[in-house]
Amino acid sequence: MLVGVDGGDVEELDRSTRTLRRELLAAEIDAQLPRDGHVRAGAKGGAMTVGSIVVSLAGSAVLSTALKEVMQVAKAWIARGRGRRISVTIGDRVLEISDVEPDQQQRLVDAFVTAVCQDQPK
Repeated sequence: MLVGVDGGDVEELDRSTRTLRRELLAAEIDAQLPRDGHVRAGAKGGAMTVGSIVVSLAGSAVLSTALKEVMQVAKAWIARGRGRRISVTIGDRVLEISDVEPDQQQRLVDAFVTAVCQDQPK
């Protein structure tokens, strides 16, 4: 998950990223900040920068439920500040949401969750 804040500097981006991570952890979602620009061994993806959160959905019995929980926390975080946005990548799928209308956000999230779940092996 990549976090963005319009008009913010690196410190603001770091604070915002850490706030979102705390909110994900409070919702019992495994969310880690990469250390020194690198994700932990075995994680997929390359070097990360400030504004990155690695969210693990492994071990979730129902992917769609876990992903919806992550997105619910992210949408609430976006709604509490101007210019906030996130980008979520799972496989080849990418969802980018910002402070657009809640109905539009929900449609984007629903389509993303459906597409990601359809991509998973049965």
